[in-house]
Amino acid sequence: MNKKIKDSEFRLYGFILDKLKELGWRTQSLKNGGQVFAQNELANDPQLKLALGLKRPEYIVKLNEREYWTIEAKSAISDLDLAVEEAIGYAGDINNKSELNCKIITGIAGSPDSTYHIETKCLVGESWNTLTINGRRATGFISPKQMDSLIMNGTGRLDEYDMGDYERFKSKTQNINKILHDGAINKRDRASVMACILLALAEDEKLSLSRNATRLINDINTRAVATLEKHNKREYFDQIKITLPPSQDNHIKYSAALSKTIDLLRDLNIASAIDSGIDVLGEFYEQFLKYANDANELGIVFTPRHITEWAAKLLDIKYDDIVFDPACGTGGFLVAALDKVKKDENNRDTFKSGNFYGIDNDPVIATLAIVNMIFRGDGSSNIIEGDSLNSELDVKVDKVLMNPPFAREDFEWKFVDVALKFIKDGGLLFAILPTSVMTSGDNKRQELSWRRNMLKEHTLKAVITLPEDLFYPNVSKGTHAIILQCHRPHNTSTDKVIWAILKDDEVRTKTQNISQAKGNMDTVAKAIGNYIATQTVPDSVRKELDCSLLDIESLECAPEVFISQHDTENYHCDVSFVKNNLVDGKSIIDRKRKEKELRLPKCGLFNLTTFFKSIKKGDSGRAKILPSGHLPLISTSEFNNGISNFVDKNSVKIIYPPRTITISSNGGSCCAFYHDYEYAANPDVFVLHIKDEYKEYENFGIFICAAINGEKWRYNYYRKFNSRRLSKLEIRLPVNDLQEIDFDFIDEIVKTQLTNTN
Repeated sequence: MNKKIKDSEFRLYGFILDKLKELGWRTQSLKNGGQVFAQNELANDPQLKLALGLKRPEYIVKLNEREYWTIEAKSAISDLDLAVEEAIGYAGDINNKSELNCKIITGIAGSPDSTYHIETKCLVGESWNTLTINGRRATGFISPKQMDSLIMNGTGRLDEYDMGDYERFKSKTQNINKILHDGAINKRDRASVMACILLALAEDEKLSLSRNATRLINDINTRAVATLEKHNKREYFDQIKITLPPSQDNHIKYSAALSKTIDLLRDLNIASAIDSGIDVLGEFYEQFLKYANDANELGIVFTPRHITEWAAKLLDIKYDDIVFDPACGTGGFLVAALDKVKKDENNRDTFKSGNFYGIDNDPVIATLAIVNMIFRGDGSSNIIEGDSLNSELDVKVDKVLMNPPFAREDFEWKFVDVALKFIKDGGLLFAILPTSVMTSGDNKRQELSWRRNMLKEHTLKAVITLPEDLFYPNVSKGTHAIILQCHRPHNTSTDKVIWAILKDDEVRTKTQNISQAKGNMDTVAKAIGNYIATQTVPDSVRKELDCSLLDIESLECAPEVFISQHDTENYHCDVSFVKNNLVDGKSIIDRKRKEKELRLPKCGLFNLTTFFKSIKKGDSGRAKILPSGHLPLISTSEFNNGISNFVDKNSVKIIYPPRTITISSNGGSCCAFYHDYEYAANPDVFVLHIKDEYKEYENFGIFICAAINGEKWRYNYYRKFNSRRLSKLEIRLPVNDLQEIDFDFIDEIVKTQLTNTN
């Protein structure tokens, strides 16, 4: 063999091992528990030595005690078929001359320094068939999990794409972003470059990669155009066409970046991935925008895949539904709707191609949505580039799934109004909206007026509070999902609404980890689905789910208003949290308290304002303008009895007396503290003066605080505790047989719990 060619093959060896290791194969030496035989190790296995004699494939991977996988490499791209042929020959020797099986082979040809192709075949009966994943040819190596499925099913195909380690996939998107950056590809052009490459690969998975930049770009563009023309979308090519950089010096690194990107996409079996139910294009685009710092500026919000799938399930998308998203982005909701239809065994082959409509005002993003749908087998989808607020559809739709942009000058609910124009009578709409749209109670704000007018025309079926960090880091807003039955006025006397708080088991937190804890998504989906279909009212679930009429006075459509915290017989109240003692006006004793719940057999519901003669905002001033001293200053802190500073007593406007209560009004939630000492309070807290008739009960104020703190879960940074909500807050208190407040019981329990915390 030519020494240069052999050297090139040697360079592939380490590359192959790296790829296998990345996927989870054990590539360490055999004596250390590895499963990959290199050429010089084959003689250590008697059966392989007997079967192969002096023949030496690049690698043989031991899958189990009987099953093996052969990998053969060649240095020239043109020799891929030869690599496959030789690998099949080695497999034949193993199958014919030993008790072992080798029904899976892979050929790899090329160079890690330029480009390479991978082809995997499986022995099915007497034929070697090309491995497919989701009906598309596998272009990269496969994982141990995928290999196990292949061995088990014996069909030579995988019907599901293995996302595998999510962090591995994310690292690939980051790597591609860096490659494009290093290749002098402008950050705002990376999404269009990605779209063009993917369309080219859809036309020709074995696209040859020329080192000549002009030739490579022409090849990519030509194939991308061909794909779009097949689906009558030729007009979108101008939005994604790849052009050479003006500087000749950048041509080499530009073409190298394109080649490396294509190789990485092949490693990911990208065509199979896109058709798998994963919004791969959304993942890539989100990554590009994050590095470009454009997501907040453009108001782009990427809805996580599990939420789009959940929405499609809530609305029960059917094969003949016409589905619309007036702010479709990369097509996440449309993809989820299409996948939901195709996964239904009854609809798999009968779904209505072209029944999916979407609008986005960014032509590149609209093109990405088209690419998404093309890879999923519905290139006839009607994706429109334009302003949703001024666009028209020539059809009436059955169902709407949407998440409008959050940073535009237009109110998010205007996108809902646009969608409602195109939906059929009785059709369903799912929309994600900022918390303020559903909870603002200020008559000067347009959100309240919109809710009032919306209910005159449409029935509100469900409101769901979504997890706070759902869209972090691109958007920091509280959000609600709503479901409307359209063009059927809401009867506030009879039409109940399902209220739910989603305990999301996949939400990305601020550390970008994904929690594996079981959430309540299925429970909520089942309750809402049954209610929409049959009007079956679900059982209430404490702090999670309820079904009731709207409060027509406030029209605050927040689940936290309507969901019950308490069972009818049991009441949870933690008194021990409330009272930390102040010593000498200077410091707080950190009491070691037990997290103990007080269970009360009987309780009654009381409006909080009943017990106070005065409720006003603190007016002592703020710490930054007050000199230090020994008087406690109460703020929104949820620690140390709300004390954040100690200020000079002679400098404050108002000193509040002992035996009063403060509640934070501008923090994450309402947090109440009882003060048996003088203090100052800043304007971010309410100061509550207990009525004289209740002051004779020594521990009543402490218990009231505990009852208020039991309601903290109803409020957060996006739905703050304010005077309007305070006036409506109801708390549960223990009562006797005459339904009167049981002050003796309260006093006894408070003393017991405070004693237990010492």
